[in-house]
Amino acid sequence: MLGKLYDFSYNKEDKPTISMLQNIVEKLQLNIITVMKMLTLQCEDLLLNCRWKGVDVNCSNIFKLRLTYDGYCCTFNYAKKTLHFHEGEMEDFPITGEAGIDKGLSVTINNEIEDYMYAPLYSQGVTIQIFIPTDYPDKPSGSLTEIVGEVGTENFLKIKPTTVKTVGEVIKYPLNKRQCLFDEERPTKFNGVYSQSDCNVDCRIASTLALCQCIPFMIPLSTTDSVCTLNNLACLHQYRNKWNFLYPEQDDLGLLQREQHDSLRCSQTCYPSCDATLYDVVSERAIIHKHKSRNHTVVHIYYYNRFSNLYKHDVVYYWFEILSNFGGTFGLIIGLSLISIVECLLFMLQYLLNLKILS
Repeated sequence: MLGKLYDFSYNKEDKPTISMLQNIVEKLQLNIITVMKMLTLQCEDLLLNCRWKGVDVNCSNIFKLRLTYDGYCCTFNYAKKTLHFHEGEMEDFPITGEAGIDKGLSVTINNEIEDYMYAPLYSQGVTIQIFIPTDYPDKPSGSLTEIVGEVGTENFLKIKPTTVKTVGEVIKYPLNKRQCLFDEERPTKFNGVYSQSDCNVDCRIASTLALCQCIPFMIPLSTTDSVCTLNNLACLHQYRNKWNFLYPEQDDLGLLQREQHDSLRCSQTCYPSCDATLYDVVSERAIIHKHKSRNHTVVHIYYYNRFSNLYKHDVVYYWFEILSNFGGTFGLIIGLSLISIVECLLFMLQYLLNLKILS
């Protein structure tokens, strides 16, 4: 029953059982967030072997159990400060790897298939999510790439980053013209820099609070008083599709009236970040021999190349470039230049002085 808090599934026939279980939780004074963490397979049991930059390391030293859109997951290099993190349990800054499979991250995963009590994913194995270290891992926002690592497979995930840098001069232009936001320009409910993904999560939080008066436990902004419980399942189920779709900003003709009610519409436009790095992932896999797999999944994550694409977001024309272009155009067409204008002014001044002397 508690598994329904992951995907918000609900049947009216289960209402008596759900109410009874929620009463038990309340009488025992249990916190839903704590209970869901206790029921999650711990990283010590899920991860068997870890290798980082060619060196064997203790998985517990580099992986932490933290909240994502899919609930509690074993996260690596997740540097975002959230409500439920503790000092020393996260990196102050994201760490970086190097190109090549021997310079990346390799993990052997122990799939506890016999412990599959509630599986929203109709597959055996794990989901691997590649996301920006300073963003909350949120699926509907499109800010992460998800790959399914099936049981008995060895997965090779090649990461190809693309970086966009914006010059400071751009901030002088109106927001509707530059179509992006700088890191500190608009704060979100999460601590840290602005991102389009976190902005969309803020919008979803506002909607769940307005419609169901609670925040799902997987969003690390929920508290004991605001977290959704089993009593909120009927409401969460009613609107779960709405929170997975964003209403398009440009609908001047009003042709999407039905979609307006069945999708999420934010009070503020969630523009992309002016400075951002996007990660494209190319995945390949091979089958592990049966007598070697033992319900294991092996994952290798590494940079595909030493180099990546860097795009510069700049002003199309600066004022001196426009002036130069106009000067060049006038000089080409009518032979006019700044020197010609100065010469004309000097000639007129000389002519006026001559007239004054003659008079």
